[in-house]
Amino acid sequence: MKRMVHNILKYGKILARLLSLSYQKALTYRASFYLTTVSISLWLIASIVWIYILYSYSDSFAGYSIWQYIGFMGFFHIFQNIFWFLFDISLNSLSDNIFYGKIDGLLTKPIGSKFLASFNEFDIASIPNALFGLAVFFISIIKLKIVITFLLVLKLLILAACSVVVFYSIFFIVLSLAFWAGRMESVRGFLHTVLNDPGSIPSSAYQGAIRFIASFIIPVALVTTVPTSVIFFNNIDWPLTSYYVILATVFYLGSNLVWKLGLKSYSSVSS
Repeated sequence: MKRMVHNILKYGKILARLLSLSYQKALTYRASFYLTTVSISLWLIASIVWIYILYSYSDSFAGYSIWQYIGFMGFFHIFQNIFWFLFDISLNSLSDNIFYGKIDGLLTKPIGSKFLASFNEFDIASIPNALFGLAVFFISIIKLKIVITFLLVLKLLILAACSVVVFYSIFFIVLSLAFWAGRMESVRGFLHTVLNDPGSIPSSAYQGAIRFIASFIIPVALVTTVPTSVIFFNNIDWPLTSYYVILATVFYLGSNLVWKLGLKSYSSVSS
């Protein structure tokens, strides 16, 4: 127990230091920081305008009313920017660092190399955009007059955490294939497309086998549809929530396994 507390404090201090360095770097290029923040916020505004145009022709889309869909997009904006804040910069450079042998420095540090590979830099510009998405999400809840309870919030947070873990693990596993397959530059763009496009559409819009795959196998529905369904429809029970917790655990352990196997391959090549 004492050792666990010690490790938590150690990793917490390292995260705080890395976050401070990322913040200082963001302030060094303030114009880029502000332009990035504004451009991403404009993307959400454009999405809301598109939703209004869509609902001028129909009262419902995939079972969502207009404010449910606006709240859905607000939550997607939250998830997307939290994911970018935590992992985008680090994971984007992961395959190149492996290919060019730049992870040697990680292996000499007295801390987990996978941890440093995942959190070596944070995207500070994503924080204001996540807050903007949160504001849109809360406005939709108010407009829909939804009564929020502790259990709803708890379930939402668990599912949101599962979604982050699952997609972090998918990105990490695929990009770690650089240990064997070389540079993964084109794959990075594909992964962002998988996260951005299907995740921004309710899974109820899909039909048949595609809907099943998107919900349970490669769960793009876990990005936005499943967490928001807790609030807007209250149709996610605890057994299903437990399934997603197990799924997130499996994906995370899989990412650990791929990293360990990759490091063995990397060692043998460098030797």
